[in-house]
Amino acid sequence: DRVAYKVHGGMAIAGKTIGAKEGIVYLRGEYKFLLPKLLMELEEFHKMIHEIGYDFKISYRLGSGAYICGEESALFESIQGERGEPRNKPPYPTTSGVFFKPTSINNVETLVTVMMIVMHGSESYKQLGTKDSRGSKVFSISGDTPMPGIFELELGMTVQEFVNEFGDGDTKAVQVGGASGFCVPRKKFTDTIIGFEGVPTGGSMKLFNSSRSMYNVLHNYLDFFAEESCGQCTPCRVGCQQLLKGVEKVKKGEVKSTYLNELIKLADTMKIASKCGLGQSVGNAFRTIVENFREEIIY
Repeated sequence: DRVAYKVHGGMAIAGKTIGAKEGIVYLRGEYKFLLPKLLMELEEFHKMIHEIGYDFKISYRLGSGAYICGEESALFESIQGERGEPRNKPPYPTTSGVFFKPTSINNVETLVTVMMIVMHGSESYKQLGTKDSRGSKVFSISGDTPMPGIFELELGMTVQEFVNEFGDGDTKAVQVGGASGFCVPRKKFTDTIIGFEGVPTGGSMKLFNSSRSMYNVLHNYLDFFAEESCGQCTPCRVGCQQLLKGVEKVKKGEVKSTYLNELIKLADTMKIASKCGLGQSVGNAFRTIVENFREEIIY
């Protein structure tokens, strides 16, 4: 809420670019407490653009907290007052988006970045990051770190450089990109770049030290995905449950450890057969944790 004007400004720029006259900000239900201040900021923004003769209106819509509504078409359904479930594609948002009209949908961070590039120039922006990963990004840092919080960092750093800055001296793994991202073990810190040329991230970074069980981490992720799956498609609905049950059986010794190989195949199938990004991304954490911490899953 401190930089709402940058979000609103980025939306206005995007609207001017594509000829849109209406913008919608989708706010998760958990952040409803921010709405009064955001609406005050929006009122001032509307007055400002009215004075310069720009016909563009922004409104806020509240969700109910469902993780699946991070998927763009499920978000559209939620805005329309429907159950938040992904649509079949095609058609894509640029053809049939919210209220089945052509829609440009972006993360608020993208819109803020547009505002900053317009304000400071593209050359200033290009000085940050690398050739393949320009600029900076906002990171949410949590886990075993003495410095949890929100930080804006340049893209293109290695995981080792990140750990040197935020680790507790005993970091054995970093989860890049949250539960649907990739788990990077200590032996790969130096060679793994945080960016498009390495491991891309939506911004979530979790650090784990030697006191953490990677089985418990994986179990937590799978339990989360099984709960948050909308259940619409079989690969995700059944796949999440079977991955969870499978690692539990391996841990209890009810099946041989080689069963993990079959579970990896299942995760790979989910990646290509699931309807949306939730089911498609479950295998990222599953594969990287199992491959790099197999002994912790088994024993």
